[in-house]
Amino acid sequence: MQQANENLESKIQARTQDLTDSNKKFNLVINQRKLLESRLKHEVLTDFLT
Repeated sequence: MQQANENLESKIQARTQDLTDSNKKFNLVINQRKLLESRLKHEVLTDFLT
């Protein structure tokens, strides 16, 4: 029983770490897209004005 609990705890920790890593990557992609969107909006405005 103790071994089963330890195995489950180990799996939970591994999955939690996987989710944390995925979340960091996801947030990085979101921030990169926001930056790109901002640059594109600026480019559209400056091209429109010139």
